[in-house]
Amino acid sequence: MYLERMTIDEIRELIESKGYQSFEAMAILEEIENSKRIYDRLIAAQGVENVGNAGLDNAIVRYYLFQLDQLKSELPYDAMGGQFVVPILLMQEFRDSGIVDKVRSFCGPNAYLSEREIKGEIQKFITVHLDPQGIVLYMDILGHLSDMKKKEHDNNR
Repeated sequence: MYLERMTIDEIRELIESKGYQSFEAMAILEEIENSKRIYDRLIAAQGVENVGNAGLDNAIVRYYLFQLDQLKSELPYDAMGGQFVVPILLMQEFRDSGIVDKVRSFCGPNAYLSEREIKGEIQKFITVHLDPQGIVLYMDILGHLSDMKKKEHDNNR
């Protein structure tokens, strides 16, 4: 899994060296799309349906929503740039060196979560949901693929 092990910059370098139609680029694109779908569904489902302890991805989403609610209650979200400050503070929270312990403590003493798995899921969540560079990377891959498909289509005429 690329998103769990690599930063955005490392992923960009890999794609630039291998090409936008490489196996790696397609795998990264698929990972982003699948992860985005899962996180969007989990975020939408919180408080609406009982998602229980469906997995580590659910734990990360629950922690994210908890932090989001905390920040929104502490900061004037709609005034004085709060809508820009909250995402920055969330990124800082998820990049904090103590995030693994925070997630573990949030999930409770009964949940055993390995540090490696938590870090991987957090890296994936940051890339797909929090980091604007992740969105730019996704759109960049899609743009290059559509350009290449258009060229292929034009060449086949």
